[in-house]
Amino acid sequence: MPSSFADCLHTESGPPTLQQFDRCVADLGALGYKQQVTYQPADNFWALQWAETGLYLGLTLALTGFCAWWIRRRVT
Repeated sequence: MPSSFADCLHTESGPPTLQQFDRCVADLGALGYKQQVTYQPADNFWALQWAETGLYLGLTLALTGFCAWWIRRRVT
């Protein structure tokens, strides 16, 4: 059994073949490893974009305010 996925795919002659990849995945599955993938529906795209924009805008304003406070405190 491989000690890691990278070790399992290591070859001397170039990139691993599809068969090697499938064997590595099967070996890792036999060891109990699983993969969980979560997708967001396409309908959430703009809501998530606006939420992220708001989060970064809020962090930007907070950091700007902190920097202005810090500079004014150090100058006086």
